[in-house]
Amino acid sequence: MKKNIFFGLSVIVFVLALLACDNGSTSGPRIQRFEGSANGVMYQLTITDGSSFELLVGSDLSSGTATRNGDTWTLTPKAGDSFTITVNATGGITSLSGEITFDDGTTADAPSTVEPPPANARRITITGITGQTGTVWIDLHSASGDWVGWGEGVVSNSSVTFILLDTDDNHFAASGNYALFLWFDTSGEGFVYTNGQTESQLGISDGLEWEENFAKLPRFNISSAASAIAFNRFIKSDLTGGGAPGAVVPDFVTHISAEYNGTGEIFPNTPLDDLKQHLIVTAFHTSGWQRTLHEGQYTLEGTLSVGISTITVTHEDWWGGIFTDTFNVTVSDG
Repeated sequence: MKKNIFFGLSVIVFVLALLACDNGSTSGPRIQRFEGSANGVMYQLTITDGSSFELLVGSDLSSGTATRNGDTWTLTPKAGDSFTITVNATGGITSLSGEITFDDGTTADAPSTVEPPPANARRITITGITGQTGTVWIDLHSASGDWVGWGEGVVSNSSVTFILLDTDDNHFAASGNYALFLWFDTSGEGFVYTNGQTESQLGISDGLEWEENFAKLPRFNISSAASAIAFNRFIKSDLTGGGAPGAVVPDFVTHISAEYNGTGEIFPNTPLDDLKQHLIVTAFHTSGWQRTLHEGQYTLEGTLSVGISTITVTHEDWWGGIFTDTFNVTVSDG
């Protein structure tokens, strides 16, 4: 989640691709995008006019000049030695070689293997972005308001392409109508998809309950591998939830609560994760949204000793915020 990428990544996080995507202007730059994943890290390569590149590795950015020989790009960072990336005909990264130097001067070895995207992966490109730079995240919410998917990208040549992941950080391959939210890291500003309508046209008001405002938001249909939306279809929102349309944004987690309702015996050698079967962890948001976390969205820490043991629950939200709560269990002498 935006955790070193949005929202900690799971063991495997995939990155998808758009190959040779023109930005729709006969006079504008030609943009090509390639993606892949390796060792649970996302790799996003953007080539502009066949001569410059931006490579996002997790949340680290490398940029510089690019040259191509067949399916292999030789990339020369602003500071550091060249490295190569090989791509396929469907927009996937298939291999990397050499040492990657990032814009902040840090380096990373290229992974030995890279996995290109699957055919059913979903991605969204936002075009015509003005007044925003850097890293941006997208959230997808179902009709009921549940967070169901997300993606991360970097604004390049006034556009950004998101690789959509579900809440378990696997490929988002579903179809349907979703409420969309954008969050720009550099400016700290958020935008909500309204299909170009204003707050007053939608009837959004900070005097209404969150659910009432959310119900008024237009939904964007995702039914194909690639979708594109103009940035002017979004309007700026207040991330603090202090006004419309910020009232419709289920933004930050304020705290979590953990309630254990198991009745079976627990022993010192019981795996901590077994306790999750009888544990309810709830995240509370500034908007008033209360969200039940699934087992993959929190971790347990502690030692099970005979008697009363205290276990700590930790949840990292998609903004990188860390929230904890504790619960007690009675441990039997095994």
